[in-house]
Amino acid sequence: METKVVAAPWTLIELEQAFEKASCPIVLAALSRQLELYKRRFMSKEYFLDTYASGTLRKSAQFGLAINNFLRDERIAFEFGYNWGWVAATNFEAGKLIGAGDCRMVTEAVWHLGTRRSLIPTTFPEDVFELRHIETEYTGKKGKVAVKGAALVLTETSASFVGTGNVVFCLTGGTINGEEINQTSY
Repeated sequence: METKVVAAPWTLIELEQAFEKASCPIVLAALSRQLELYKRRFMSKEYFLDTYASGTLRKSAQFGLAINNFLRDERIAFEFGYNWGWVAATNFEAGKLIGAGDCRMVTEAVWHLGTRRSLIPTTFPEDVFELRHIETEYTGKKGKVAVKGAALVLTETSASFVGTGNVVFCLTGGTINGEEINQTSY
């Protein structure tokens, strides 16, 4: 499984042209919000570095360090939230999450999916999320990190900074290195 990068339903130019033609205040307000969201999503790497990146990322870029993964970390946190991350698809296993009545992990996952789904139509209709049971392992700041549990997985997006061969996800309940977590505990 990997996050597939797809085309946006419209271009920035098409949105700007629609904005210029619109005369109804309600339509203008909706188009204005959508236009700003798409400008933010499709900003250049340089604009992101100059405007939104952390000081460490900016300095790393200035000194010519390899920043692709660091930049992807920050763009994903900026776009989706600080608790979203990514791993290479080769280090990621996902299966169907089994519903359970009195299971904190499943309850958290279902609640977060419901919350996120209510936001999708007003943000980016091309973003598709699925609730999955995941297992992944990667090397973090403190060594090997093993993640297992329920997660929202971004299966399709127009966010090209995700890159090919990667999976974007948000763990909603489960374990990190054997320690139980839920969405609000990390």
